[in-house]
This record gives sequence, C-alpha cells and structure tokens, in this order.
Amino acid sequence: MDEFFHWHDESSLAALDVDRDSLRELLRPLAYGPTSPEISTKRRRKFQRIMGKNAETIPIRVATLLEACELLDMQPESLEAKKLFRGRYPIPLAKPDIYRLMTHVINEGSVKDGKNPRGVYCNLDLSLHERVSKLITSLGSHGNRRIGKDNVPETYVSVPIARLMIKAGLVPGKKTRGQYFHHLPKRILDDPKLSTYHMSTTLTEEGSPSLRLTEGSRPSISIRIFEEHRCHGFVTSRVYL
Repeated sequence: MDEFFHWHDESSLAALDVDRDSLRELLRPLAYGPTSPEISTKRRRKFQRIMGKNAETIPIRVATLLEACELLDMQPESLEAKKLFRGRYPIPLAKPDIYRLMTHVINEGSVKDGKNPRGVYCNLDLSLHERVSKLITSLGSHGNRRIGKDNVPETYVSVPIARLMIKAGLVPGKKTRGQYFHHLPKRILDDPKLSTYHMSTTLTEEGSPSLRLTEGSRPSISIRIFEEHRCHGFVTSRVYL
C-alpha cells in the first residue's frame, strides 16, 4: 500500500494552489517551446494564459497538471520534489491526526461515497466539535459548522480531507452500513496511542463506563456502548464486564 496521499489523489477537477515561479518553470516548454504534434495551438495558449497570472500562488486543476506531466513525459510524483506545492504533498498516511479524526467520523458522522466524497460530524457537544475542527485544521483544511436536522450541530469535512481518510482506510457510506462492518485501519489497532484515543473517544461519544462496588463482592466495571441503527429504527446496547 502506498503510504502517502499524493496531489493526483485529489479530484481531477480540484484546483490546487501552487507556487507561481515553480509553475512557470514547469509550463515554459509547453507554452513557448518548440512546436510538436502533441501540443496544439489551443493547448499552447492555455498554458500561456496560466503562466500570465501574477499572484504568488496560482490555482490550477489537477487534470491540467496531469496533462502537463503526460506531455513532458514526467511521473506525477516527481512534481512533489519541486517547490510547486510548497511542501503540502505528499501527505504521509502515518499522520496520527488522520486516524483521530477518523475515529470521530466513524462514531458520530459519515463520509459519502463517490467522486467527490464529503464528510460530516454530528454531535450536541460543542467541545467535541472544537476538537474535530482542530484536527481538520491540522490536516490543512477547515471545518464549516452549521445547525442540522433536529437542531444538532454539524461540522463538515472537506472533500480533500475525506479523500485522505478514505485512502488511509476509512470505509465511506452511512456508518450503520459501512465502517461498523469492517475492521478498523491497522494503524489504529497497532498504535497504542491511537488505540487508546479510539477507545476513549468512543466511550465519550457512544457509551459510558461505570464502577459497581457491592459489600462482600469484587468490584466490577461495566462498559455500555449504544449503537444507533437509525436506518432500522431501533437502538441496541452491549454491556462488557
């Protein structure tokens, strides 16, 4: 498995902000170099228009960058060694905050499937929304918040972050038909800190522990986890002793 999220893992229609000078250096042979059968006048003018932009960072679609790579006979990953993306790509899938955010989305949210997956986190506890927003920010995006159905606050996860979590092992779709029927990503299971975070967060969001002290008996701890199966219209609970 590729251990990185690359720029070309984004949607082909996504516009990436890239360094102007590095982009000009990349596109100059296509915009002003020798003519060839592959580079039509229309293509040449398109690259010239892009090079003519003067902002320090220039938005360019993933599809256009892939087109440039093909014409220049370059591997897409080779662009990440340049200053084009200013260090944003590649994103290591070993980043702990990817899996911390994934835990919250599995418990109290969802990521829809499709070409442009988006995620949402739903919870009445605003302190948990703050935690989710900080995780989203640490991954290079921001989470917009609004009041959703039944007056429950919702924090939205952008398409790039949703794609990042899916590549790291999140199963998209409604949580009752998705992640609950799949194993957690291996990194959560193998990393003690991520496992602890997952269990602690799951108890906070989905259940509660309790300690029973009875005279003449050994103390017992029970953990009750509530799983809401909204699509089936009932709630189940499990007790672990």
